Amino acid sequence: MRPVQTLGARYDPRRNGYDLIRLGLACLVVTWHSFPLAGTDVDASSSVVVGFLETTLDLFFAISGFLVLASWERLPRVGRHLEARFLRMFPGFWVCLVVTGFVVAPLGAWIAGTDPTAVFSGPHSAWAYVAANATTHMSFFDVAGTPTGVPLDGAWNGTLWSLQWETFCYLMVVTLGVLGLWRHRRAVLALAAVVLAAFLVARTWGSPGLWLETQTLRFVSHFLLGSVVYLYRDRLPVGRWWVAGAAALSVVGLAVPAVSPLTAPALVYLLHTTAASLRHPRLRLRWDVSFGVFLYGYPVQQLLVLLGVGVGRPFLLLAAALAVTLPLAWASCVLVERPVREWPARRRARRAETVLPVVLPAPATEIPR
Repeated sequence: MRPVQTLGARYDPRRNGYDLIRLGLACLVVTWHSFPLAGTDVDASSSVVVGFLETTLDLFFAISGFLVLASWERLPRVGRHLEARFLRMFPGFWVCLVVTGFVVAPLGAWIAGTDPTAVFSGPHSAWAYVAANATTHMSFFDVAGTPTGVPLDGAWNGTLWSLQWETFCYLMVVTLGVLGLWRHRRAVLALAAVVLAAFLVARTWGSPGLWLETQTLRFVSHFLLGSVVYLYRDRLPVGRWWVAGAAALSVVGLAVPAVSPLTAPALVYLLHTTAASLRHPRLRLRWDVSFGVFLYGYPVQQLLVLLGVGVGRPFLLLAAALAVTLPLAWASCVLVERPVREWPARRRARRAETVLPVVLPAPATEIPR
């Protein structure tokens, strides 16, 4: 009988489909937002589609749990790891805040027929928008009360609310690494199971007043599931029947949201199996624009709605938003995200070049005769 391949044997850090999948998930985030921003509702009869759109953010965290832990294990040094995580998120995020506050909001005010300079004053001014939200904890989403006259007033970028949990999970990786917990995968598996069970309880019987706690359990549980997949990658089988079973369980969870936390491990397994299997060179993206799509999709949609594009027509809004957002995401990747991520390596290379080698005289026994 042919031996079953494991996920660890199939996964190649240099050839995989994670960038492609993240881009697809970012586009699904834009798709999900197209309906409320256009002033329409999602067809509730398509429960599987709705369930998948709702779990898009969960899959982002499941990917992060796998890749961030892999990064920590390659270089388990607190300073270097935090530097890498900081440069991965914050520069692009900060530039997005500045662009939203100082470009998008005045432009939106001008389109709406109000004074564009008004966004630079008041308690929720463009200056306050950047400063108050710089830690990824979004204190408010409007800029001086704008945007107005759209189906969702008072929010220029409603996508950013989840980034504070991404930051929390980055710090959790370092904390558990310092404590040595990542070396005990059974303990990590038990922790993931407890957090996932708590999320199921909170989602099923929790009150609206526990929204913050519920979201914390939601994102941390999926991050830990991704970490568990990484820790057990050399034991997780990858075969057609395993994938088919995981796909069936995933569909059940997407169709019945009440039990989706129970089937989350199957969906996370399916996600990483797919990413590890997408190894063809043509599927490798030269530019990772997923974060830029995530950052700029929402404000672009709000501007388009102010211009009257896609009102009541979510798919038209989606197509127009992606046409504008993808070039912005490429610019964010090329001009901001990639240069700052490569900066530490360039700095260390320059520092190494300045250290001149010390040439010592050879011992007498090694002097050629």
